[in-house]
Amino acid sequence: MDNYKMWIGGKWVEAESGQTFATFNPATGEEIARIPRAGQTEVDKAVAAARQAFPVWSRMTCSERLPVLNRIAAAIRENAAELIRLEVLEHGTPIGDAGHAPMMSAGNIEFAANAARTLLGEVIPTVSHTMTLLQRVPVGVCAIITPWNHALGMMAVKLAQALAAGNTCVVKPPSVNSLIGLKFAEILDKVELPPGVVNIITGPGSSTGQMLASHPGVDLIGFTGSSETGKVLMAAGSPTIKRMIMELGGKNPVIVLEDADIDAAVKHLGPRQFHNAGMHCSGAGRYYIHEKVYDEFVGNLLM
Repeated sequence: MDNYKMWIGGKWVEAESGQTFATFNPATGEEIARIPRAGQTEVDKAVAAARQAFPVWSRMTCSERLPVLNRIAAAIRENAAELIRLEVLEHGTPIGDAGHAPMMSAGNIEFAANAARTLLGEVIPTVSHTMTLLQRVPVGVCAIITPWNHALGMMAVKLAQALAAGNTCVVKPPSVNSLIGLKFAEILDKVELPPGVVNIITGPGSSTGQMLASHPGVDLIGFTGSSETGKVLMAAGSPTIKRMIMELGGKNPVIVLEDADIDAAVKHLGPRQFHNAGMHCSGAGRYYIHEKVYDEFVGNLLM
């Protein structure tokens, strides 16, 4: 197997402890890689690298950062075949769904880069003979902790928004999708991104993720996942009053009334329920169906 490393400060590094963990092919149970397990040393180095890079990156104008983000998007498209292969191999994503991930990720990065140019200041009317100005500034170092079900897409969209606004980042991909995260690091390594602007470390959320959330050098935590894990991360970040962007839970109910257009309901809900083999938060968690249309709805949904 290849010797995989983390990407910190623009350099490839191993875990100082030498500890690793395994990722598996979910279709066969076969171990496909040993991934470095970041400890406190690697978390400290990654945060320090992001803090060191912050003054340079944050002082760049949006028009100066935009070409860098566009290069990242282009590199994702160029490496689409390998990213799709890893989505299928490491996560079990159906290949039809995996094929959309690189293009959507690249598109989201380009959108964030261009949208950031509209983040202008404001003049706020307060009292007479006084002009109050609002200036938007980057937060600082962002810890990005992403979910397993849309590994590449969630890394791309969170990272793009943070970078476009002038923040620097430490990304921890989900442990079961670590190969995709490290491939993303390889892509970033080739696009002339200033060292330390993005750092990618690997490890379990219960250890590496918690270290990031509690680190005093991290200013913001961006997390998508369960409400239970979100509570843990919020508690870990609360002593240093971190900003939190939490996308938690999901799985809302669907109500199908007796006068519903069943064909339209199935056409809309079927793809949402079974997309990515059902592994996504926008699929319904439960259905409440009127008894008069129950058999018709269920029969059509499962066809």
